[in-house]
Amino acid sequence: MLYWPMPNTLYVEGYALDQFAEGAWALQPVHQNKVGLVLDSGIEEELQLRHLQVADAARASLGLPVVEYTVTDAPLEIKTWFDPKCGKSTGSVGNSDSLLRAVDALVNHAGVNAVAVVARFPDDDPEDSDCYREGKIGYTFLPCVLAGLSSAPQYVTRRQGTSDSGCIVANDVDSVILPRDACGGDGALAFSRTARKNKPLIITVQENETVLDDTPDKFSIDAVRSIYLLSFYIFFLIYHAICI
Repeated sequence: MLYWPMPNTLYVEGYALDQFAEGAWALQPVHQNKVGLVLDSGIEEELQLRHLQVADAARASLGLPVVEYTVTDAPLEIKTWFDPKCGKSTGSVGNSDSLLRAVDALVNHAGVNAVAVVARFPDDDPEDSDCYREGKIGYTFLPCVLAGLSSAPQYVTRRQGTSDSGCIVANDVDSVILPRDACGGDGALAFSRTARKNKPLIITVQENETVLDDTPDKFSIDAVRSIYLLSFYIFFLIYHAICI
């Protein structure tokens, strides 16, 4: 199953990764979470039903702990656009209070500790949508999200989360791999500027291109190795063969 979480990886949201890298949060591995589902009331009734069917199927066939769902009391009014300065995609939630109320209800009334949100996004450009639909194999990525959340680590503040208590902290990171032109994010900068003696090795992949132009030299990031994908795969295969 392509969407099933790998046992040696952690399913972590992007903002949480930044907080983790900066040392503000720690990651607490869990055996299983109780997952709740929030549906945007701006979604058509038929699509809401389809997503509920997907959640029921995931619970029945995969044993995922999806315990409850709720619908927001107002459309979330998601807006998306491309940042003209760098080309990256971004967006906003018009009714964030409605989303917070829905999440609060699931947490307090159903006892969930992980939440999946399905929201109505604006329609894409028809040409882009046609290209996407040619390779589409289903209505939703929800099974992947539910599977990931079922065993995603809990976020705890750094004061409460330590290595001694079984948490994973930024100091446990030995190396970071990222695209060569994507070194300007908060997480990458935090790892590269840490005050600890043994800084994590930052490895950039030359061929993994993005719309950004945040190369290591622009941020004075030291000890960076630029590798090519082919070289990386050859190294991995040789290393794997030696270990076997």
